[in-house]
Amino acid sequence: MRKYIIKIVALVCLFPLCIQAGNNEGQQKKSDQPKVVIDSYDWSGDIPTSKVVVVKNPYGNIRSRNHIDPKVFLSAAYQTVGEKGLIPSFDIKEANGQLEIEVVYPSAIKDKGGKWLARTDVSVVFPPEVSIYAETDFGMIKIDKSSSNVWARSQSGKILLATTGVFNAQTDSGKLALKLRGFKAKGESVATSQSGPIQVEVFSDMDVSLNAQTSGLLTYDGKEQKDKKVALELGNKTSLVTLSSLQGDVSVKVVPPPALVKSVKPSSTNVDIRTLPKVKPWKAGQPIVEQNDGRSRAKNR
Repeated sequence: MRKYIIKIVALVCLFPLCIQAGNNEGQQKKSDQPKVVIDSYDWSGDIPTSKVVVVKNPYGNIRSRNHIDPKVFLSAAYQTVGEKGLIPSFDIKEANGQLEIEVVYPSAIKDKGGKWLARTDVSVVFPPEVSIYAETDFGMIKIDKSSSNVWARSQSGKILLATTGVFNAQTDSGKLALKLRGFKAKGESVATSQSGPIQVEVFSDMDVSLNAQTSGLLTYDGKEQKDKKVALELGNKTSLVTLSSLQGDVSVKVVPPPALVKSVKPSSTNVDIRTLPKVKPWKAGQPIVEQNDGRSRAKNR
């Protein structure tokens, strides 16, 4: 009996030490995690004369959709990571008739050990008559509930697109996911990748001529196409869509539109996205219009 009492007393004495050791270990693990500070930035401005908005955010997501107000609104959330975390600046100006928005960091976004020091995600909204050029390296581009013409470019980030405007979507290794629900104007839309997969859903009541090809796997309504090509024609075939990948898999699926919803039909206007204003670098001597801050939920930096 005495032996058991000694064991119980020993356990009682060790229990607080175990708790303390666990707490110390938890504190050590907690202290190993870099400090993360989250902040926000908001801006609003006039629609540019060319009705083209250029958004460049190399290391974070870009989201966009339409709204009815005759303004451009930008909302951004950014994280600074660690003691040497970077605070981004937002370079916003009107040049060559375009509104240009770029997320800029004061130095390399990774430290010598390869750890990220910051991240920024942005959201931009504007009326349907405004077109958008969106570019990222590693982030995601998501444009939905939109009727805008879209030019989207990524290296490895995903591009998720649902617009009734014409589009040009390009990626190297990222995934392209497109939902085609009609086009407001006639024209040709293009989606290309190097090795990234392309997945497309097409409303069955659309007026479209769609061609797809790849050296990878190509499926149409779940069935593999041995010749690596798909030629789909629906309705009056007034809109052209071309899907092309060098090595990525391509999937085309025809789906019925939701109840009480019909595809958007093209007007008589013919839109060539290649004729939209090109994104040109600013040169000395060209006018720059600084955009003043508008609404703000947090102190702008």
